[in-house]
Amino acid sequence: MNSRVTPVVYAMIGLMALALVAGAFLKGEVSEFCRQSWDATLMALIGMLAYLGLNSRIARLAAWLLLSVLLSICVILNTAMAAMIVAAGSDLKNISLHSMAAGDKHLLVSILMVSMMAALTALLPLFHRVCILGSILTGNREWTSVRVMALGGVFAISLILLVPLVMLGQPPMSEMLAKNSGFAKMLSAVGNNPLGALRGDLYGLCWSLLAAPLAVGFGVRRNWNECLERLGMVRLSSRQIVAAIGLTALVYFLFQGTDTAISHIWGFFHWPTTDEKYYEALFKSTNSAVGAVVMGVTAGLGEELLTRGVLLPRLGILLSSVFFSAMHSYQYNWDALMSVFLFGIMLGVIRKKSSTSVCVIVHGGYDFVLCMIDFLSK
Repeated sequence: MNSRVTPVVYAMIGLMALALVAGAFLKGEVSEFCRQSWDATLMALIGMLAYLGLNSRIARLAAWLLLSVLLSICVILNTAMAAMIVAAGSDLKNISLHSMAAGDKHLLVSILMVSMMAALTALLPLFHRVCILGSILTGNREWTSVRVMALGGVFAISLILLVPLVMLGQPPMSEMLAKNSGFAKMLSAVGNNPLGALRGDLYGLCWSLLAAPLAVGFGVRRNWNECLERLGMVRLSSRQIVAAIGLTALVYFLFQGTDTAISHIWGFFHWPTTDEKYYEALFKSTNSAVGAVVMGVTAGLGEELLTRGVLLPRLGILLSSVFFSAMHSYQYNWDALMSVFLFGIMLGVIRKKSSTSVCVIVHGGYDFVLCMIDFLSK
């Protein structure tokens, strides 16, 4: 197994793993930078082992083990957030199960149990009939162990991320703002320093740039150029860049109408919508020119590398868009998630017709324009 992994892969994963460990001991900004490597490190390791697992049962089992670790972390995050919502304390250290009301305990246990059941759905693609359904959704009948694991992981993580919204009836971050005064004060403080508040996103992006090639088999199944082609990260000509900017403007005006239509539909049925007050508080750090640039870069490049770069070629437009939408379920209610889902579908079509590079410009440009308009209108 080792002979099929190039030394540069060991160096890259070793660097990420070292940073993950160092983050627990160092202090200050270096520690923050290192701690942001945890999800990228897991993604890189799972990707490398999954590709090795095409010919090695041991590597395949190791990849599933690491995926279970990632799913367990997601379950813990769900439960921890729910605990901070229902408890009076400002952080996990102040939370006491004994002081919780019976209804709050029941809710907390329910979120834990439902999240665990959602995690178990990662095993469903191991059944042949589920892969048949996956073939219908993705339009691809060839299912390798890598694609089976990707389907299971994406399906399970999407469900886990949606559990708090379903159980609470509101986005968990909004509930945190409404019920946890400590969180609200912290968010207000960091929001006054846009670059400081968003530095975690910038650090995470750095690690994602390192992990994305490993997630598609760099050094195991593909060389560097093949990885870039697989990710859809191609060099654009000046004309293509101008066309992408024009496409960004078109998408912006199109989604003004789409969002209005969604608002009317949700209003007609009296369905709960995303609270503007909490939305503005959550994204206060982006309400500046610096914040708009950081949001455009981190969301445009980071999210597109993962969803349209890594996942879409494996799972198709629909499933990658579901995952893309679920990634935003901590902040948005179902109305905004529908808009994100449709946005993901459009970006998926753009990826199919052009490249991930174009998607990066469209997504990043769209988020930048939204943040700048919001900033200039205040």
